[in-house]
Amino acid sequence: MQQEDQRKLSRTDWAERQVEEFVSLPFISEFVFRSLKTFDKSEKEVIDFLLMHEGSAILISQKAQDDPLKRTSEKNEAWVRKIAKRAASQLMGAIRPRVRGVIWCEHVRRGRIEFGTELPRALHGIVLAETFTPVDLQGEAEELPHQYEAVPISYFSVNDFLNLVYELRSIPDLLSYLSARRCLPADCLRVIGGERPIFEYYILNDGSLDGCLGHADAKIVSVANERELQVKFERRQEEVFYAQYLEYVGDCLATRNSDYAIGLSPDLLAAYDDPNDRHNFIVMQEVLAELTMAERAQVGRALLKTAKLENQMKGFVYQATHFPSHDRVFVLCSSKHLPRPEVLERVVLLLRGAMAFYKTKNCLVIVDRDGEGFEIAKSKMDYRCTSADEALGNHYFAHLRTTSLVLEAV
Repeated sequence: MQQEDQRKLSRTDWAERQVEEFVSLPFISEFVFRSLKTFDKSEKEVIDFLLMHEGSAILISQKAQDDPLKRTSEKNEAWVRKIAKRAASQLMGAIRPRVRGVIWCEHVRRGRIEFGTELPRALHGIVLAETFTPVDLQGEAEELPHQYEAVPISYFSVNDFLNLVYELRSIPDLLSYLSARRCLPADCLRVIGGERPIFEYYILNDGSLDGCLGHADAKIVSVANERELQVKFERRQEEVFYAQYLEYVGDCLATRNSDYAIGLSPDLLAAYDDPNDRHNFIVMQEVLAELTMAERAQVGRALLKTAKLENQMKGFVYQATHFPSHDRVFVLCSSKHLPRPEVLERVVLLLRGAMAFYKTKNCLVIVDRDGEGFEIAKSKMDYRCTSADEALGNHYFAHLRTTSLVLEAV
């Protein structure tokens, strides 16, 4: 049945679903919305994608070909020019404040989501067109603005955008890259395709495109610094590995074990969402989504390091990772062959102690339990630390000189 449904899809719909699936893991599925519509007179599509970030959004209009291999080079260029204008028009329509019906979409995991009559504030607009060869759109400049209603607009091929998603992995990193591109010459900003040398220049210059004169200049710089670029990408791949582990944790948050309540006290059960109204798991996911790739890698590395309990029959290991710039602390733990209620009781103690010791109301505790699942707890913003919490903080964190240590029974 599913295969039949796939065959009925147009290639445009198929491509949108493929992009949604690809983007949803690094950017976390709960904040990726596809095919937003409105009931204004008819079921009209407002925008193809919305990526939510801290209450604001990146808006994306995407166009795909029925058969990207059948067109000649000249016909492909003509198609990209035409379709880019159509996508830009849709994007500007979504950005433009106007009266319309309720905007909604069907999310793959969250079900029907309604945004009201206006979309969230747009941080950036992106036009995507499917092409395997670069196309210069400078001749269409009047209809392809760099900015609309104070919202910057960028143009990419679908393939280049997906490569950026894979390499950058977080919306904060994507926004930083989009911002850095604004210093490029105006004609470079209207080229769809051929993004690789620009990104390589960005990596070589530690997240800056200052001094880059365009695609040809970026390619010369990349070739001239091939060895340095290779080393930097190798280092990034290590970060990607650890960041992906934390992304996996975020993805697991969307699913709760059916037997989660077994053996838990009323106090512990009270900390969980109602099974029919799971709101707090999205709040926890937001914490992970707001991290840059480097920050995710740091947390993921720490979590994996605590999980090395292969030679122990039983144990509980933890370490803390503190981000003063975010006023946030993560406590990363691993347990082995301990009763789940005991693990959760320790989580509560560590959560309270970390908040008091690091003087923050923003704390997330993640436990890898026997390598089979995760227990995750987040602090409440209205919680007030007590003297007992300060004592817990000093006990568990004041002498935490190594990256991890065994937590004795409390």
